[in-house]
Amino acid sequence: MLGAIRFLGDGPGRDSSRQSFADTYYKAFGPRFGFAYQLAKNTVVRGGYGLSYGQGNATAGLRDSQKFIYGFNAAPSYATTDAGATPAFYWDNGFPTNWPKPPFIDPTVQNGTNVTMIGRGDGRPPKFQNFTFNVQQAINEHTSVEAAYVGVKGGWLGNGLISINQLDPKYLSLGSLLTQSVTSTAAQAAGIKIPYPGFTGSVAQALRPYPQYLNIVNNSNPNGNSTYHALQLKVTHRLSHGLTLLGAYTWAKTLTDGSIAAGGGPAGQDYYNRGLEKSLSPNDVPQIFVVAYTWELPFGKGKKLWNSGVAAAIAGGWQLSGIQQYSVGKPVQLTANNGLPLFNGVLRPNLITGVPLTADHPDPLANPWFNKAAFSVPSSFQFGTAARSYTELRAPNSYNESFGLTRNIRLHEKVALVIRGEFFNAFNRTVFGAPAANISAANFGRVSSQANAARQGQVSARIDF
Repeated sequence: MLGAIRFLGDGPGRDSSRQSFADTYYKAFGPRFGFAYQLAKNTVVRGGYGLSYGQGNATAGLRDSQKFIYGFNAAPSYATTDAGATPAFYWDNGFPTNWPKPPFIDPTVQNGTNVTMIGRGDGRPPKFQNFTFNVQQAINEHTSVEAAYVGVKGGWLGNGLISINQLDPKYLSLGSLLTQSVTSTAAQAAGIKIPYPGFTGSVAQALRPYPQYLNIVNNSNPNGNSTYHALQLKVTHRLSHGLTLLGAYTWAKTLTDGSIAAGGGPAGQDYYNRGLEKSLSPNDVPQIFVVAYTWELPFGKGKKLWNSGVAAAIAGGWQLSGIQQYSVGKPVQLTANNGLPLFNGVLRPNLITGVPLTADHPDPLANPWFNKAAFSVPSSFQFGTAARSYTELRAPNSYNESFGLTRNIRLHEKVALVIRGEFFNAFNRTVFGAPAANISAANFGRVSSQANAARQGQVSARIDF
């Protein structure tokens, strides 16, 4: 029967023709090129392309193989045979040694359990094609603006969709027969074959590609793909009149069915239809705006205002800094309670067309964010029709303002006292966590957590000399 445990190395029952389960990948060639051209006196055009590789599958996933101890471990257990009237063994005689000792070089050693596998092609590292084109315009000697298109196409990513021992959905037509014993009268009348002598289990287990195993996990498979496209705008103001400023806005979209981390990415609804799994990335953030600045306040000696006397001594040396961040929330992953006897990853709800996906939520804790009427739990032995995620169904937006106030007090020509106060989430905004996304749950669409920390502040002082 296919699917036996394989042992590498020298000796009886081992395969000496290979040194590792996965082939070493020697084709990770990463060319890169770029250009810059001064289109006009204050205008520069830049662009570039690069092919790069990540660690992903070739390290984290294959490192998982070091946990493979199939046939090399034992867990002896001894128990009293007469409800405690006599002990299982006597400590005075030491722990019993009459149990089978590993190694067990047996291709059936893991039958009836979950197993992890590595494929010959799993040594491929994640591959990324990076391309960019931007235009930079100088407004004056201190200020410039920039607009850029940035794209990344990922391939051979770690993927959580490979489930080779999932039952083929064509057997859903058997209905409740799948949950009955393969030796039952109904199963035998339906012509269900017992896969091998001594097999016991359900019809669904008997019809799996490898009925001798439960789940077969492949964490190192390089089967994921992704795309990222973004418009990035930036304004830079270099130090002038005491002010330094950097502002950036990104409008982007990320689609994926995997992750750079081996075995990562969202779980799939059906291994036999993985093409449906490419959707918005769990980390997709379509809009981000960030501004960071430092401003030396115009007071004190050498400044425009209050530059002499007591006022200068009190008001001089202050500097204000801040970072303000605003972003759209990440998409949620829709699910339903999975009762399918297919041993698949997740089950998604049905989508009811023509019904708004979101609901009004004037009180975000008391009212649902998602419209439950837009979804339904799939009927028995059926997959859901909804996509994994929708751009309308997201966690709440994130807002944060943090500020710092610093004063530099000159105590001596070479000694200064620096006093600094920092305030994080200065306006004490509440950013709620993602709403519940399981349509089978009573709290579907409701928020039950907070995703950020409350306002915090700290004050410090140091002497520079």
